[in-house]
Amino acid sequence: MANQKVSVQVLNWNGKKFLKGCFDSLLKQDYHPLELIFIDNHSSDSSVEFIERAYKKEIKIRKLKLIKFEKNLGFCEGNSKPYRESSSKYVLILNNDIKIPSRDFISCLVECAKKHNATLVGGVERKFDAKEEKKEEKYHTLNVVGFNANNVIEGDDVFYVNGSCILVDKEKNGNELFPEEYFAYGEDVYLGWKTRLTGKTAVYTKKAVYIHYGSATSGKRSLFLRRYAEKNRIANLLIFFSPKTLIKIFPLFLFENFIKIVYSLKYPKLLKALFSAFFWDIRHLGFILENRKKIQAERKISDEELIKLMSYKVFPEHITPSISNFLNKIAKFYCRMFAIKTYDLN
Repeated sequence: MANQKVSVQVLNWNGKKFLKGCFDSLLKQDYHPLELIFIDNHSSDSSVEFIERAYKKEIKIRKLKLIKFEKNLGFCEGNSKPYRESSSKYVLILNNDIKIPSRDFISCLVECAKKHNATLVGGVERKFDAKEEKKEEKYHTLNVVGFNANNVIEGDDVFYVNGSCILVDKEKNGNELFPEEYFAYGEDVYLGWKTRLTGKTAVYTKKAVYIHYGSATSGKRSLFLRRYAEKNRIANLLIFFSPKTLIKIFPLFLFENFIKIVYSLKYPKLLKALFSAFFWDIRHLGFILENRKKIQAERKISDEELIKLMSYKVFPEHITPSISNFLNKIAKFYCRMFAIKTYDLN
């Protein structure tokens, strides 16, 4: 049986320095038929000129397609527009700051999708640092207040697939990808949560490993990142959790934000970004309620089942291990008291 077509979407904004590593590794892939799509979000660093020069042959034979937007549409709309227009069975959403070490990476993702009848498939992310290409393999799930929790899930069945690398079965997922109102960050959680809540499957395969530089566009301590991650995290909670679950987690949510505010007192700009996120959700309550109504109507899985794929670890380790461990013990106690049965409490 012939392979079904895969379209690889690489969205770029001023990421010229990463593009050679990304596209050279994609052009070495053994999967066919394969369509590569370079999507530029109105870059100012001559990214488009570099692609046109470096991959002139591939563009000429239509192995590589260029899409150039006249303004920065963000990660969500920038990926959603080409996705809606794609006729491929599979669409691979891939960050521009990724390099793939093996030739069978895409083949492994497709094989996994077929094996598990999955809507979403992710690979294993290895972070890059200046000394080595590395070390820690990341598996992503969500904690009960809506943020990432790494290396909690041991199996292949996961809550959501990291947005840096998502293979989407378009026939199963449908024509909608990310909400354009999110712009960036938290959109992968939205897609994964929607997938799981509607009874579909999201999985990882350990056979597909990729190197990820991380935060190449926004920067690791970006105020932009903080604001958008916060506002979209809150929107996801309000869209997907039932009223009963929202009431259960609300004290934990308040506790987490109190600690965050205290931590941010030394950094007024971070505090401003946090409150800006809260006010965005208030102003966009209509959008949130409209999405909630539509998605809840499609619900097939209870919150209790979904929480079994989440974590009680509300506080990230980068706060400092001793402090985060203490705070997470409080979160763990709270979850036990109120029967919030996460993956790492079972």
